[in-house]
Amino acid sequence: MRFIFFPKLFIPVVVVLSAIVNFLFLEHNNQLIREINPGNQLINAKALVYDQTIFSVDNEYYLSPVENYLQGNGWKRYPGVGNGDYFRRVPGYSLVYLFFVKSFGFPTGHLALKIFQLLLFLSTIPLVFYLAGLFSGKTVSRLTTILYAFVPYISSWAYFTLTESISPALMMFYVFFLFRAYLSENEKRKLAYYLFAALFFTIGVLTRPPIAIAGLALFIFTIRDYIYKKKWAGLSPLVSIWLIPFILISIWTIRNYVLTKEIVFLEKSVHPQTLDRMKPAFRGFWRFAKCWGEDGIKMNAYHDPLFNSALKGDTSSIQVNNFLAALPPSIIKEFGYGRLFDVVKRYQMLAYGYKPYVDSIKAMPAHFTPEELAVEKEFDNLVTEYRKKHFAGYWLKTPFIYLKMLIAHSNTGHLFFFQHENRGKFYVNPARYLLLAIHVFLYLSLFCNLFLMKGFNNKLVFVYIPLLFLFFFTVIHREIEQRYILPILPVIVTGSSCTIQRALQVFVKLSGDKMKWLIK
Repeated sequence: MRFIFFPKLFIPVVVVLSAIVNFLFLEHNNQLIREINPGNQLINAKALVYDQTIFSVDNEYYLSPVENYLQGNGWKRYPGVGNGDYFRRVPGYSLVYLFFVKSFGFPTGHLALKIFQLLLFLSTIPLVFYLAGLFSGKTVSRLTTILYAFVPYISSWAYFTLTESISPALMMFYVFFLFRAYLSENEKRKLAYYLFAALFFTIGVLTRPPIAIAGLALFIFTIRDYIYKKKWAGLSPLVSIWLIPFILISIWTIRNYVLTKEIVFLEKSVHPQTLDRMKPAFRGFWRFAKCWGEDGIKMNAYHDPLFNSALKGDTSSIQVNNFLAALPPSIIKEFGYGRLFDVVKRYQMLAYGYKPYVDSIKAMPAHFTPEELAVEKEFDNLVTEYRKKHFAGYWLKTPFIYLKMLIAHSNTGHLFFFQHENRGKFYVNPARYLLLAIHVFLYLSLFCNLFLMKGFNNKLVFVYIPLLFLFFFTVIHREIEQRYILPILPVIVTGSSCTIQRALQVFVKLSGDKMKWLIK
């Protein structure tokens, strides 16, 4: 035990062991997928791409622009028929994917990509150890690092081809260089660290836009170091730091405008020309469903049959009745079956109107139709009425429902190893329950750190910004998948060392200082 905690050997040993354990586990997960799906039918998280990376239904957002580009069809999301396909997603992850498939070809590129992503995760292990040491002793920093290195919340995404495969690492490098800059007394090094922090922050935003929330820390740190302390003398380095996000995001924005004559800074999901459900009427319905805390997976289960049937020419009222049967009885009672039937029927007919464009793979008109906007307005009227009648429920109860969805799970739903087909093995469910307990603890520690963590800088990065992420996804966005919070999860894990340290200090005090080594 003392060998593992020996200062000079701890990080190398943990990194090597983490590499071995995560590689073997992820390869085993891939083998289970091969066994359960020998025909490799494209089922979310249960199929492999080129027998290497795990298939996701969201692959089209990040992989198809590269595939279209390599085929000479431009940087567009499939099918690439309208302007909206140019900027459905930001380009960060797709550029990483382009590098690997361009360099190694498609089969080998996926192999090289998953290895790179695992190595990228491993490179953040020393960062967690360093950052945890800012507010805890060496022993607790090591325990936190071990937790990060071996619990598969983050490492397991290395075998996917999604933003979650790299966004947590980008966040950790951003936070690491941010604190290195803040703590540095050498002005040249301070500026260099800030430049690196700005670079990783910007790449993070261009990979996963909600990371922009974390820019609050870069703003406050740089304003304090260069304006508050140096006044006008600090303006030049401050501008050089913020030029990085300005230039890189501007390049993407200008590109979007040149190609489409539309101003889109990052990405745009709802667009009149795209051949998917992301239209004003769906946006309105989804806002309505979020009033009572609807789960996205459940919503898809009753929305998709209605929408897809309409695209195939089925506009029967049976589909509308099935749709309404899935809504909470209290909603049906409050707004009336007839009123809800009428608005959903109008939505169904809108979807039917998309059929000729989808069948011919042809871009829809460049502007939303009056009927699309009118149906959205009908749903928005329902939202307005719900807010008036259920003010506390909308602003307090529903966000709490989403917060519970975000926290109370094992964070393993993306791994086939933990899914229903594999739970007959005696060790799977105990592992899930353990991971559930750890996941809940991490968020409890976040709230505890509101009172336990000292220092404004520490609290800003490890408490306030994660809480802003939670606020955004539970109160504003109100659309929860476990992976949405993944970019900030390493920060929460690192911050948990503060709670562990304080808990151990109490334990040591109660034990009469016999276990003092725990808090050193």
